[in-house]
Amino acid sequence: MICKNCKAVIPDNVRFCPKCGVKIESETSEGVLICPKCGTSYPLTAKFCEKDGTPLQKIKRETVKTSFSNQMSLIWGLIISFILIIGLIVGYLYFSGKILKEEGLELDATFETSEELIENTQEDLNLSKEEIQTEHKKEFADFKESFEIKRVKVEKINISELEKDLNESLRKSGLSNVYAEVESDLTVTLKGTVNDPKHKILAENLIKANKFVKGIRNKINVKLLTPEELKKKICIVLEKNGLTDIKVEVNKNFEVTLSGVVKSYEDKIKAKKIAEGFKEVKRVKDMIFVVVR
Repeated sequence: MICKNCKAVIPDNVRFCPKCGVKIESETSEGVLICPKCGTSYPLTAKFCEKDGTPLQKIKRETVKTSFSNQMSLIWGLIISFILIIGLIVGYLYFSGKILKEEGLELDATFETSEELIENTQEDLNLSKEEIQTEHKKEFADFKESFEIKRVKVEKINISELEKDLNESLRKSGLSNVYAEVESDLTVTLKGTVNDPKHKILAENLIKANKFVKGIRNKINVKLLTPEELKKKICIVLEKNGLTDIKVEVNKNFEVTLSGVVKSYEDKIKAKKIAEGFKEVKRVKDMIFVVVR
């Protein structure tokens, strides 16, 4: 576009001239010249396109529409159509009973909205009232039957027998100071005392392996042995193996010192292995003498 005041070339969409500031008069009613090949606009005084030399054609400005606005109108039309289609599908599924509002939580409901569902479904599917009513009743009857079967299976589980089996599994795994309590919802509470945190985890894994258990609360206490308690345990095992002349000392770091006399090297090795067999023992210092008599 050409400014009528300063004759400067200015963009078509400006309202004031960038150079002289004069207000640009609209040429809507007067019309403009457009190159039919490249689409460039020219004032009425031009005859040929400066870019490709094509003769210019006179058209009204209001007939010139950008492809961008056409594309945006098409995109918005598609988006609105898509939203309407989705809304119609969801509405149909909801009112036809395909989407349940609350699955199985109110099995004894009297279908308070059955009449409304029947009318809406009848309009969409063009079915008779009796056919739709039969279809809805069948769907709820099938769901109720499935729910009842699952409930009966839960009721058939003997809680006392399950508790007995779980405690037997704990005993067989050496967890004699741990016991399980089974509640009515098949949740198991583990109680008792162990000397090793690993035993607490072991007990929980044993209970998890049972397919009837729905949940576990692990309340097992971990009580670590004191050096004196460890010493007593080692002495008891040594005495059971006939090694009564061996003395045992355990310091605060759980390091064990064995002293005394034995009749053979085999007894010396056995005593050391017994002490090392306790997982709480960090190190064994062997000061046992062999006296052959």
